[in-house]
Amino acid sequence: MTNEELYLKSRITNENPFRVPEGYFDRLTADVMARLPERQSENPKEEKTARRIQLRRSWLAAASVAVVAIVGTLVYFNKLNPADTADKQVAAVAAPVSDSYIDEAADYLMIDHQDIYACLTSEY
Repeated sequence: MTNEELYLKSRITNENPFRVPEGYFDRLTADVMARLPERQSENPKEEKTARRIQLRRSWLAAASVAVVAIVGTLVYFNKLNPADTADKQVAAVAAPVSDSYIDEAADYLMIDHQDIYACLTSEY
């Protein structure tokens, strides 16, 4: 241990400085219950209204969760069907190409008929 640690241990004890009075926890429950105000409803109609409002809120929350789940499921399964998306992409790529476009691409890539034939027959 360093000198600082030894100095701190000599100055600070391991004793807990906080104390609980004798019998505190024995009478705690009775003291707390005595301090609570008496709950007597003067108007029982207000309690019924409060219960209805609480019930309405819980039904509203349940309905909103159900709507979110249904919409989420519909969106998920609509996006999940890859066949429609793949067909649309293939249709967009497989558009008819004119011969002039192929000739221009072959000129740009500097490919002649022999190179094309070699690529198609795997002799390249």
